Amino acid sequence: MPQIKSVLTALPNTSDWPEIRRQGMFFVDKTAKIARLVTTLNRVFLARPRRMGKSTLVSMIGDLFTHGDANFEGTAIYGHWPNSERFSVISLNFSTVVGDDIASFTKSLLGELASAYKAASFAQVEAKVNAQLKTIAGEERKLEATDFDLFFKEIRVRRKLCLKSNLIS
Repeated sequence: MPQIKSVLTALPNTSDWPEIRRQGMFFVDKTAKIARLVTTLNRVFLARPRRMGKSTLVSMIGDLFTHGDANFEGTAIYGHWPNSERFSVISLNFSTVVGDDIASFTKSLLGELASAYKAASFAQVEAKVNAQLKTIAGEERKLEATDFDLFFKEIRVRRKLCLKSNLIS
């Protein structure tokens, strides 16, 4: 009986799609559903248990928008990605955003945003975020109301609505 040699080397220990492909790691190909997900659905809420591929899925979608299907050879979506236009993708890692109070949390979030904008080559936005960081670091001036304040206010309002509807605990 001939022995089948696998080109896949290991189970992924990362959720970074380009790294999974580069290292030849094992993955289950569910890319056929991605095109439908991004072209027909207006909003998506990913509710899966831990370690079920949410971050890898988001990494795949980001890679498709950034590079097209170039990193997807041998998958179901290869040659079927409907979008030929390329986009800069902002990726945020909220596990690194910390803070004991609103000022330190805002500073941490702005640092993460500045890094994300820099990585996506949005120099003007990065400069504005860094200016806001300097304002916070200076402590001489009171933090002015920003779009971030409105964003957090909206999150609090939505969380209260979810609590009232027993959607979250």
